[in-house]
Order: sequence, then structure tokens, then C-alpha cells
Amino acid sequence: VCVDGKFGEECTTECSRNCLGLGRPCHGETGACTNGCAIGYQGETCNTACPNGTYGHQCGSECSKACKGDPPHCNKVTGKCDQGCSPGYTEEFCTAPCTNTTFGQDCSQECSQHCVDGVCLNTNGSCLLGCMAGFVGDQCFEPKAVGEDGNTTTVIIFVVILIVVLMGVVALLFAFMPVKAVRTSIGAVKKAVRKPDAVSGSCTSGTESSYYTSGEMSSGVKTSGASSGEKGSRSKAKRDSATSRGGVKFSPSTQFQNFGTPGGLGR
Repeated sequence: VCVDGKFGEECTTECSRNCLGLGRPCHGETGACTNGCAIGYQGETCNTACPNGTYGHQCGSECSKACKGDPPHCNKVTGKCDQGCSPGYTEEFCTAPCTNTTFGQDCSQECSQHCVDGVCLNTNGSCLLGCMAGFVGDQCFEPKAVGEDGNTTTVIIFVVILIVVLMGVVALLFAFMPVKAVRTSIGAVKKAVRKPDAVSGSCTSGTESSYYTSGEMSSGVKTSGASSGEKGSRSKAKRDSATSRGGVKFSPSTQFQNFGTPGGLGR
């Protein structure tokens, strides 16, 4: 059996310096550390350092993600970021972000004075709440160009469109109102002409009187108003025509003489 700190056939090989315990005891044949590995090492013989991104006992802890490097690099024993912090973080373990008004490497830069409330992103200085009036850009350093305000442009376009639409409506009203008025007048006149008089049956237009006879009403021929004498002449002519045959005029007495007795036609 080898003494502590030795192993091998003749106990001439030393145990790993990373073995824990007084005298760094290890297995006499294989050299495996009896009490485990020192912090920052792993494996049976404790000769393998923790990979990048890990540290501590049996490499069971992870370095801060804000440590520089890919993967993040830190001390294998303490976990301190031995290469420094990524922009936006500070302190030994790089776990403390910059304040709201600072950013960059080791939080050494101040946010732009044109950021709203002076607040910016801790990594690159972008204004979190936007820019003050008159400035643009991620860090609000650039003066705003004239007409760059999108809201103002939108309002102007809306007002112009509204004015054009109103002008179009007014033009249409002026264009169609006279035609509509004429059509309304013509329709009123037609209704007045076609409306028959309730007493005489004649159609009145409001200013001129006219009448239709029974035959004229059916044929649609209009006759101007006639005097009572003319109406009487027409009636007498119709009666005379009704009592004639083949152009021969018969009186009531002649009708009785010729047709009143049988055989009268033979005479």
C-alpha cells in the first residue's frame, strides 16, 4: 500500500495536485483522487480544468452571461469575469447592469440628453422612451428634418382630401339642380293637363278650358270650347241624319204613312 500522495506499482507516481485532502490522497493503483477534486477541476484524477463557461466544485456552476467571451469566460475557481464584462454590465461577476442613464463598456458612457427622461438601453444607448421634440435616431442625436413628422403630414393630406371632396359635391349640386327643377315643372304641367274636370268631363290646364265629346275622348282629339249655338246645330244635324235613309229625309208623318200599315212599302 502506497503512502498518501503516491500510487503505482512501486508507489513512485504522485497523485494529482488537484486532489482534495491533506497529502492529496489517491487510489494506490489508478491514482483517482480519494476525496474528490479541488474547485475548478473535474475527472477521476482531477487533472481536467473546467471548460469555459463553468467554474466551482466539479465545474457545477456557470459563469455570468455578461462575462466577455463565447462562451462567457470566468475564473475556474471564483467565477469572476477575468476578461471583463460585456457592454452594459459592471462589477467583478458582471451581474450588475448599468443605471438607466449610463451604458456601454463598464457603464462609462452617459445616455443622450435628447432621450426622454434621459433613459437609454444599457448595452448600446438607444433611447428607451423615444426622443425629445426635434430629434431622431436610436440615440436621438440627429436633428429632425422639416416635414419628417408623420402625424403632421397625415393631417395635411386628410384636410386636402376633405376639401377636394366638398368641392366635388358642390359642383355636382350646381350641375344637377337646374335639370331637376325643369323636370319637376314639366311633370306638374302634364298632371294638370291630364286631370279631367269633375263636372263637365273636360280637361283643364289651369289657364285654358277645353272639352271632349264622347267620340273625341276615345280618339284623343281635342276640340276647343264651342258656343251653345254651335252645339245646338250639331245636335240638329245628327237628328236629321238619323231620320234619313239613303239620302232621303223622312218626317215623322211620312214614316207613319209608309211604314205604319202593312204593305206600305209596296206603294
